[in-house]
Amino acid sequence: MRIIRLTYLMEHDIKELLIESQEEGFFFLTKLVAEYKNGQNVFNKIGERLWGVYGEQNKLIGVAGLSQNPYSQYANFMNETVLNAYTISIKSLMNIN
Repeated sequence: MRIIRLTYLMEHDIKELLIESQEEGFFFLTKLVAEYKNGQNVFNKIGERLWGVYGEQNKLIGVAGLSQNPYSQYANFMNETVLNAYTISIKSLMNIN
């Protein structure tokens, strides 16, 4: 497994993650994609990050994001989305610079 910073979300194959998360009733990724496409949140401000987790055969198995909170001095850690067939520790995402 490897975790990388995503610099452009739409160049990564997120379709399977998106479908599975919607079927499970989770809409974090749906919102993330919509806000990314309309420019509302593209993770380009100071301290913001978007990560992708890749498993075997270079398959995207998870996404997590960190964005600024306009109402607080603290950043928002956005929920992660991970394919059901995989598990990941949030602590491992937080150790990325």
